[in-house]
Amino acid sequence: TKGLLARDVLAGKYHPAFFTAFTGRDALYVYLEAAAFALFGEGVLAGRLLSAFVGTLTVAATYALGRAMGSHRVGLLASSMLAASLWHLIASRNGYRAVIQPLVQAPVLWVLFAEWRSDEVRRGSWLRFAAAGAALGLTQYTYTAARAFPLLVAALLVVAALAAPARVANRKRQIALMLATALIVVLPLAVYFARHPSDLVGRAAQIAVFTPAWSGGRPWERLGRSVVETLRMFSFWGDPNYRFNVAGQPVFGLPDGILFYAGLLACLWQAIRSRRHARIIGAALLLWLLIMLLPMTLSAEGLPYYQRAIGILPGIYLIAALGLDTAARWPSTLRRPAARNVAARIVAIAVTALVGWLFVRVWQDYFVAWHTNPRNDDDRRVAMVYAADYLQREPATGELYLSTAYARHPTLAFLAPEQYDGIHWFDASQSLPLPPP
Repeated sequence: TKGLLARDVLAGKYHPAFFTAFTGRDALYVYLEAAAFALFGEGVLAGRLLSAFVGTLTVAATYALGRAMGSHRVGLLASSMLAASLWHLIASRNGYRAVIQPLVQAPVLWVLFAEWRSDEVRRGSWLRFAAAGAALGLTQYTYTAARAFPLLVAALLVVAALAAPARVANRKRQIALMLATALIVVLPLAVYFARHPSDLVGRAAQIAVFTPAWSGGRPWERLGRSVVETLRMFSFWGDPNYRFNVAGQPVFGLPDGILFYAGLLACLWQAIRSRRHARIIGAALLLWLLIMLLPMTLSAEGLPYYQRAIGILPGIYLIAALGLDTAARWPSTLRRPAARNVAARIVAIAVTALVGWLFVRVWQDYFVAWHTNPRNDDDRRVAMVYAADYLQREPATGELYLSTAYARHPTLAFLAPEQYDGIHWFDASQSLPLPPP
């Protein structure tokens, strides 16, 4: 669908703030895909390259976030764990627009994390906050789930004001600039939604836990089930859709799951007992998880559904890395230098082995369990790609009939545009086309 919209953008047909086709599409990724078409030519390859590039930049941004938190090691561990994440790997391959949300969120969080490290306002602060404001505005052009991100930014500002009021007070004009810049960037989209409010809430209203169709008149009970279905994705049952996951596989395995929960405890400890910057970071990571899970928790369709929760990336890996970093500091508590050195070497070997194992696991999950499973093709409707390829190689000389689950499939419109308008669509499970008399 995005490819069709990007093709129209490249042809100069329209340049909207929001695309209404296909139940609504946020604009940023469509424009980037149009740019990719201009550089590499129209087709699946250009979309895949763009998605992979965005995913790679997100890994680099994760390292920068860890550094801004105050730890080179946390940044390195978190970026490694994100690179070895099946969720992120599949998202970076598929070309869905949601993949860009974590990347656009990252500069905002990086500026806030970095700026709260000292009372002193550093050189370039105005420019950094202006850039953060532009990124904050752009998040609203990425994916529907990003509507929750301004709530996270507001919460982080409140936490910083409570934990380190002097640092916020010293930057109140820069913060005002950030918010003003964000408003300017988001203004075209806000004007569009003010004129077309149904496009703002349309899809969300269809799947919300409070709609009668999903709640059955018991919205709070349905919300409770959604909370459980959301939380279990970390260690018990993941997204069942092969478009985003090896069906049912949770986000974490046993060792990285233990690190994630240890990281949650470390964040809670920092938020309660640490001073200033560490307290802000601990609270920020917890709020990041809670607030950016809301788009999935408040929905009822097909949970867990990774796309709606993609805003928690790379935060969950920063949390896991914090847990690993906390454990890896154990040798420094030893009194004897010789024992401390031996323990440090053992920890370094263990951490290296763990990260290596995570990469071996994701290779197995991606290339074997996911790529070779027939449901992968079914869930991603790859049959339409094969049909388009056949039509391009063997043009129909007579009437063309094609059975699909639903008519006028966009994949064929994108990959076989010359034949598309001449197709007669039907569902072979319900009907049978007969030749003319």
